[in-house]
Amino acid sequence: MTILEAAQALRQRTVSSAELTEAALRRTGETNPKLNAMITMLDQSARAQAQAADAELSRGTDRGPLHGIPIAVKDVFETRGVRTTAGSVIFMHHVPTAMPPWSKSSRRRALFSSARPACTSWPTA
Repeated sequence: MTILEAAQALRQRTVSSAELTEAALRRTGETNPKLNAMITMLDQSARAQAQAADAELSRGTDRGPLHGIPIAVKDVFETRGVRTTAGSVIFMHHVPTAMPPWSKSSRRRALFSSARPACTSWPTA
């Protein structure tokens, strides 16, 4: 299923954000041990945000085309309360406390992250 198909299915109520999120988490759980692509999994917060998106969509609140779609936010983008390493051992335990500007916009659009993809050390955004 493409993102466009998932967005259409959400609005047609043939799939829920919770179901999409569970599928994404399940697939990541199956493949990540071999690929080592995700540095941090955000299972609990992704599930909670998926339920919130489902509730909003059921009330008719649609925040945009990606509302309810689980995404992965690269580990170089700081996110309040989520370990952000930028691929460096120097930041191995870095957990930002401030809300970055990009995050405010994504929250208005009801985007949420199910995982943090790993990146090379000190990449550029």
